Amino acid sequence: MLLYWRPGFIILILCLWILTSVCWFLTGFDYFLHTFADDACSAFEEFVRSPQNSSLGSMLPCINDSFSGKLIAEIGSTIHSFIVELNSNVSVMYRLLGIGEGNGELIGLRKICDPFSGAPNYTYVSQNCPHDAIRIGDLPKALVRFTCRGEDTIEECRKNGKFLPFASYNMAHAYSRSIQDMLDIYPDLQRLTKCTIVKNKAEEIVLHQCKPIRISTKLLWASIMSLSIIMVVLVITWVAEALRCTEKPLSACFKTPTSR
Repeated sequence: MLLYWRPGFIILILCLWILTSVCWFLTGFDYFLHTFADDACSAFEEFVRSPQNSSLGSMLPCINDSFSGKLIAEIGSTIHSFIVELNSNVSVMYRLLGIGEGNGELIGLRKICDPFSGAPNYTYVSQNCPHDAIRIGDLPKALVRFTCRGEDTIEECRKNGKFLPFASYNMAHAYSRSIQDMLDIYPDLQRLTKCTIVKNKAEEIVLHQCKPIRISTKLLWASIMSLSIIMVVLVITWVAEALRCTEKPLSACFKTPTSR
């Protein structure tokens, strides 16, 4: 019955125009979403094919092999030098105690494990340690038997062969624990500096997520665009019908069949 009243017909057309405008707005937004997803997937695909020459790789300093290699080598060199110096101090301690290095098991300490190769690369190999070497994190366990506790007198410590001051033991414990923590995270640090985590995640996105996202956003954009076109055609048709009926009475525009 609304079509028999011109004000109601005009209000209906206005509502359809508003709905059509909303549909076109959603069409533009969906098109932007589809374009953004497509560009993002293209960037990930380019990154997977050639990380060094991709636009995404230019934003990641770890893609530069020389940068990451230099950083890892510098860390390895620092730890390697520290352990080498520590082993030399252990040898000095053997001489002071009059113990041969072959009898290091008498004090529970023979050599500190050095998992790094020499210069220039300082490659990390966790299995690079001899069987008689201990981890640097276990150094405090070997030193504790020679540590003079604060409650003991100097004479008691000398009598019991505890020549290491407690403050020095705490310092050795802190250093060895820090180096051991660094060695524990070193493999993860290597993967991080070489962007291995980023590369694996990019490959996962390209293989499992890009295709469904592209298809879904394209279908969403196409369906909303089709609806928008249908709404435009419908509104134009009704407006044309309204203009045709402007100069005519309602009875001429909306004829009803008469019985003979």
